[in-house]
Amino acid sequence: MTGTHSRWPGARLTASVGLALGAGLLTGLALTRPRLRRLQNDNRRHQRDLRHWEWRAHHDPLTGLLNRAGLNRHLDEHDGQLGTVVLIDLDEFKPLNDTHGHRAGDALLTVLGQRLARAATSTRGLAARLGGDEFLLALPPATPASDVEAILDTLTTATGLMVGELIVDIRPALSAGLARRNGHSWTDTLHHADLALYAAKREPHRRLALYTPHMRRAGASQPPRRLRDARRP
Repeated sequence: MTGTHSRWPGARLTASVGLALGAGLLTGLALTRPRLRRLQNDNRRHQRDLRHWEWRAHHDPLTGLLNRAGLNRHLDEHDGQLGTVVLIDLDEFKPLNDTHGHRAGDALLTVLGQRLARAATSTRGLAARLGGDEFLLALPPATPASDVEAILDTLTTATGLMVGELIVDIRPALSAGLARRNGHSWTDTLHHADLALYAAKREPHRRLALYTPHMRRAGASQPPRRLRDARRP
């Protein structure tokens, strides 16, 4: 009996310690769950912020198209799938801003951005705004010039822009230069498209010009505009 009585206090002590530990663990879990939910919510918020700033770093905020940095990255990622570059520049854009205001100009750029995005989606290409009224389409290598002309037709369709309390019909006018990659680097291809655009700009009734090697010689003394810098970071 003496041995039996000597074992009971230890058993009661062990049970008490076990209950205390169990209660402490439950309390810790109760305190941890809200903290864990907060950490999870913070992590999701941080992930959204990262995606937002990643998008902003590679897209034009007005049109939603790729910007220069986004273009550079995507051209490298789609290397081999794309090989036709079309540089597009609006004609008489400054008079539009001067006459109807910058809101009308921004509205027109937004409409053009939407049309270019649809063209890029339908052709499995890329669309970018390089700045101001300058845009770029990167299309598959075998894209016919007639398909590019059809895209330009959609871009120059009249659109109604809200100017104050009035809707003004605007028919965009543009010039474009087309170049094929044909084994050249993207930098050279963009430069060739820029030379072609420069040639189209020089001829009032020529909307689209295709790059030919003689343009390089003709443009040597009179370099084209800043579109050739599109690959600069």
